[in-house]
Amino acid sequence: MHYKGMVRVARRENGIRIYAPQAHGEGPGTAAERRAHLDALVDAVVGLYAPVPTASLTFIISRLRYATPHWRREINAAIQRAKKRFAHAVVDGHTWYWPEAGATGATGATGATGATGALAAPVALVALVAPVAPVAPVRPVEWRA
Repeated sequence: MHYKGMVRVARRENGIRIYAPQAHGEGPGTAAERRAHLDALVDAVVGLYAPVPTASLTFIISRLRYATPHWRREINAAIQRAKKRFAHAVVDGHTWYWPEAGATGATGATGATGATGALAAPVALVALVAPVAPVAPVRPVEWRA
């Protein structure tokens, strides 16, 4: 019941978990509210990973089925809405997606064409998209026989 979200750990007594009923708030009532909530989740996830190619966009959005199993049937429609909503450009035959500049604070690349076909504004910052290994001085190793 704990892992299904029906109860929560209220406190511990001598290392023993004492459970209490979980009080959930009301979810979105209408289909439009559900779509809006799901689209907000999609925006948050894509904002973290952007820019992403089509395959990665589909993969990361489809992973929301684990976070929102009650909306599992609506994930495919959310993917289609995201492909229409996000700015995109084709680079070397691959379509890349990212949030619009005003939507989540993300910015597109200089010269990239957005969903509307207009050029994005130049970017005033640099973002690293791959981890960088730290540079450390090399010390000579002493060998002892």
